[in-house]
Amino acid sequence: MTKKILKGVGIFFIGFFLLGLIGTIFPSLNNVMAKLFAMAIFIVIGFYVWRSEKINKKIKIIIISIIGLMMISPTISIIKDVSSPTPIITIENHEKNVFSDQITISGTINPVDATLKINGEQVAIEGGHFSRQISLNQGENKISLFASYRNKNKSDNIIISRELTEEEKAIAQKKKEAQEAENKAKAEAEEKERQIALSKMVKEVDDMQGIIWYYDQNTPQTRNTNNVSMYFGVNKENVPTLRFRVSYAGGDWLFINRYIFKIFDVTTDYVPSEIKRDNSNTVWEWSDEKADSMAIAIAKLIIESKESKIRYQGKDYYKDRVITEAEKTSLENVLNAYQAMGGKL
Repeated sequence: MTKKILKGVGIFFIGFFLLGLIGTIFPSLNNVMAKLFAMAIFIVIGFYVWRSEKINKKIKIIIISIIGLMMISPTISIIKDVSSPTPIITIENHEKNVFSDQITISGTINPVDATLKINGEQVAIEGGHFSRQISLNQGENKISLFASYRNKNKSDNIIISRELTEEEKAIAQKKKEAQEAENKAKAEAEEKERQIALSKMVKEVDDMQGIIWYYDQNTPQTRNTNNVSMYFGVNKENVPTLRFRVSYAGGDWLFINRYIFKIFDVTTDYVPSEIKRDNSNTVWEWSDEKADSMAIAIAKLIIESKESKIRYQGKDYYKDRVITEAEKTSLENVLNAYQAMGGKL
C-alpha cells in the first residue's frame, strides 16, 4: 500500500511539473493550467479513494460523485478558455497630426465583455464601445492599447504627433531667441571676467610638456623667498591643474616637516608629500605639489581672514610669520583665473 501511495505521489508531482513547464512555454495558457492542476488533484484523490480497500463501495460512489460534480465547473471553464476568441480592437478614424494638448481615442472591442487598458489604465466599456481622453506632449506620442478576454490577449499601438499651431510656433521662436540672447550675454560676461582674471596673470609656456603655466604677476617666482602661493597649468586638452607652493628662506636650516596655519584662531596642520632644500648665501626650503582639497580650503580661509599666520615647523626649530596682504591678493587672483579657465574648486 505504501509503495502505491509513493508511486501515486510521484506521478502527481511529474504531472505538476509538466503543467508548469507548459504554462512557462505558453503564458497565455496559465489560467487553463491552474484549472487543470485543480482537476488533477481531484482525479488523484478520486483514484486513491476508488482503489482504497478500507472504504466501502457505497462511500466510494458518493465521494466519486461529489468529485465529478466539482469538476463540471472547471471543465466547462477550460472549454470556454480554449475556445474563446482573441479580442479585436477597432479604433475609429483619428488624425495622426493634431494641434491640441488632448485627443479622444474611441472605438469598439469584440467580444463586448473583454477588458481594455489604454496606456496602462483601465477603460470603461459600454456595449463594446469605449472612449478615453489622452493628454499629448509636443512631438510624437505613443498610445498603447491592451485588450484581454479570458486567456487571450491583444495589444496595439497608435502614434499621434502633437504639432504646434502658428501662434505656438511664434511663441516658441521668441522663447528660443530670448534664450539664445541670454546665453550670448552670459557667455560674453564670462569671457569678460575670464579676460580680467587672466590679465592679472603671467604666462610661461612649456613646449616640452605641452603646458601653459599661469602665475600671479605680483608673486615672486623664485623659491628663496618666504611665500604662500598658488599657480596652475593648462594642458593641450585645456584641462587646468592647480598647484600649492609654500617656501621658506632664512639664515638657518629648519628642516621643515610640516606647516601650521593659524586662521580665525584655529590651527591647521598641512603636511606636504615632499619638502625640498637648497642653499647659497641663504638657505631655503619649499614644497610644490598639486593642490588637494585641504590646500584649497586653507587658501580660501587665508583670503577671507583679516590675519593669518604660518609656522614653518621643523624637528627642533620653527619660524612664525604673518601672511601678507600681497599673498592674500595673489591667492585670490590665481583662484579666480583658475575658475575662469574651467577649474573646479
